[in-house]
Amino acid sequence: MKVCLELKLQYHPDLKHLLIETKNARIVEDCSSRSGGSGNFWGASLVNGKWQGSNVMGKLRMNLRDDLQSGKYELPALKIDSKNESSSIFEEFKF
Repeated sequence: MKVCLELKLQYHPDLKHLLIETKNARIVEDCSSRSGGSGNFWGASLVNGKWQGSNVMGKLRMNLRDDLQSGKYELPALKIDSKNESSSIFEEFKF
């Protein structure tokens, strides 16, 4: 999922800037309307004024934001071959 978030920020640099601008705010993937299934794994639901759930997506975003803010991490540049776009998109990532 981290790789997916990194790719999303590469394709949408405006989202990268918005993420950095959240500073140290807590990020919660609000799954209140879909708390069943994997909702409370990827996010959290607001119940009686308290967040309940693992909020894995929020934690991934906060970790990525912290790395970007600290300068320890920079998103790899996309290398897209105009003849075959899908061939080189994942070159920079090690699975």
